[in-house]
Amino acid sequence: MEILRALKIVGLFILFCSSIAVAELPPHVYAEYRKTAPEKIEIFILKLTSTHNQSEYSTVTKISSIAKINKVFRSESNLSEGQTIKINYQRNEHGEFFVGPSQPIHLRTGKTYIAYLVEGEGFYMISAGGHSFITSDDYQKYYSDEESPEQ
Repeated sequence: MEILRALKIVGLFILFCSSIAVAELPPHVYAEYRKTAPEKIEIFILKLTSTHNQSEYSTVTKISSIAKINKVFRSESNLSEGQTIKINYQRNEHGEFFVGPSQPIHLRTGKTYIAYLVEGEGFYMISAGGHSFITSDDYQKYYSDEESPEQ
């Protein structure tokens, strides 16, 4: 009987240790990230390249895009409409039971997005985590009440 009890305790301990995970961020955190992003622009994706690195537990996809700026809502780096920029970011895709912060969407060539970015060295990076790119349709449906497009 003591052996069964000890095995149950050990089993529960192993289950607890293996279930430690990074949690998703609450919506207000992403809203604050978007509100404080140095660059808020509408972009049209001209070109995409990506590389994948697969491991036993996850896939890391590094994405590089060339985008034309359709509209500038705010810009600390003095971006302007019609300008072309390079955007680099990555997605980390884990197994089905992984809980963690949302990942940025995979951009598509020929699509338009609202982008929340920060300037890097020769390129731009995401500044609002998994909510750094929003399709124009989704922006109108879900985010336009959060902040006016001019912010």
